[in-house]
Amino acid sequence: MTFNRVLLIALAAIGAIVVASILVYRMLTSGRLDPLALLVVAAVISIALPMLRANFFPSAKDCQTEFDFHTRRREMFIRQQITDKLGPAAFQSIAADQHTEAYLVNALENEAHRSDEDLRFALQAALAQHYERRGDPHAAIRSLTVARQARPADFVTRFQLARNYEWLEDQPRALQAYRQILEAPGELSRAMRRLTRQRIKDLENR
Repeated sequence: MTFNRVLLIALAAIGAIVVASILVYRMLTSGRLDPLALLVVAAVISIALPMLRANFFPSAKDCQTEFDFHTRRREMFIRQQITDKLGPAAFQSIAADQHTEAYLVNALENEAHRSDEDLRFALQAALAQHYERRGDPHAAIRSLTVARQARPADFVTRFQLARNYEWLEDQPRALQAYRQILEAPGELSRAMRRLTRQRIKDLENR
């Protein structure tokens, strides 16, 4: 999120709160309280305050909630790519973990799929998840590294790569992976920057 966008959101939220406060003050001083107007004011405040807090002062819960959202959105992208291009049965087989590794490796080696970056990303990401379920972070890292080449700005993939280095207790590479995420902070929300910095802090304090 750019600085201008953050500033615009802050000004909009603060403006809404100021306008709501003025309206309430005028209604109180005039002696006329319009129930509908009060409901509108309450709605504005209830929307503006959480927006202001989540954007500028995200809690640990806010960070995790947003990360879960990005993870679900990525899962939907993976599912859509595989379902649309390889068929529903392919995704069902992968989801059921039936010969997943062999199927995904064969799909990645298929000449027809080499030029489709989105599909190759989806296949590599699904393969990394399979390796994680199997308890093989080394293999997961290999797949995530290739997946990141197809979509270098994908936050969940980069974060997942760092977590696998943590799994291997390779602190230097985990820290490097997290710090690389922060090299382009304008692409990240405040919550995702805070989540990444917290992982760095936790690792450095070990």
